[in-house]
Amino acid sequence: MCQCDIMAFVDIGPLRCSSKRKVGACSVDVCPVGQSRRPQRGRNVNRESSFSVSGWPCATRPHKELLRVQAGGGTGPNDPELEAQLSLGCIGGGNMAWAILSGLVSNKVIPAQSIFVCDRNEKKLQQYKDLGIQVVGSVRELSKCSAVLLAVKPYAAANALSELSPDCRALVISVCAGLRLETLQGMLSPQCPARLARVMPNTPCLVGQGASAYALGPSATAQDSEVVQLLFRAISVIVKVEESMLDAVTGLSGSGPAFVLMFIEALADGGVQNGLRRDTAQVLAAQLVYGTAKMVMDNPDTHVAELRNRVESPGGTTVAGTAALEKDAFRAAVQSAVRAATLRSKELA
Repeated sequence: MCQCDIMAFVDIGPLRCSSKRKVGACSVDVCPVGQSRRPQRGRNVNRESSFSVSGWPCATRPHKELLRVQAGGGTGPNDPELEAQLSLGCIGGGNMAWAILSGLVSNKVIPAQSIFVCDRNEKKLQQYKDLGIQVVGSVRELSKCSAVLLAVKPYAAANALSELSPDCRALVISVCAGLRLETLQGMLSPQCPARLARVMPNTPCLVGQGASAYALGPSATAQDSEVVQLLFRAISVIVKVEESMLDAVTGLSGSGPAFVLMFIEALADGGVQNGLRRDTAQVLAAQLVYGTAKMVMDNPDTHVAELRNRVESPGGTTVAGTAALEKDAFRAAVQSAVRAATLRSKELA
């Protein structure tokens, strides 16, 4: 299983250095080329094409800058000292909490004995006990952890945060949909010195292949940013954005799995209409989406349109199909779906 990290490799001749870059609203970690195998370059790269280094919806890619995006666990370039100091509390034991905590343990990011979870559902808690994760009886007991994950339904967040000790100095990381940092701050005790971060994960995190974005509160530190990345790269790609961009993240990667599932369903329906068995069509459709996504991730300095053009032989079957999609406004329909989901996210905030 591959690692999860977002890094850009910059080749500037004999000098190779480590730095951080900002592209649009997205943050990019830049590291020396020698730390990992460079992605293979495409032969016909459009250097001026629209391409984002991190986050994928924004700026033109700088010349000779290569992106490596890894997702789904493994041993990334973590800070051993940070890992050793980190203790994690979790309020809520639902599916997303389980995905994050089990990913951390299975990938040996944080030992199970340094993770504590609080939930009222005893049945849910048993799976955490089986993994060696510590179970506590109250939220207040989590106050001494260095980080606290808030993984409850939005309506339960205020009560949960009010139970933290007033002197809690943890980084509180919320995965509650729609709750803005300002709202979360108001749920804490006025004298509470806890810092805040807000993360928008998506359902593929449940299988260790998610796409997540996060924003930091005004009092959060650079080390807090490292903690968020450390926790979430066990199960997903993780990118930093301004909080104002999290609605767009919700519309794209948050709601996007449903759009992709609908596409897979439609592909399978097309196969069935043309004589394939339903089970055969669904396997082929799902695998083609999985494999095509990997082609995009493995060829980061090649524009998606160029990869598509490589499949479209002149006068062939594929170009006939893509022409039909264009005729039926496929591209516009997908963009409208992302826009509608983004607007709804803003309405719900």
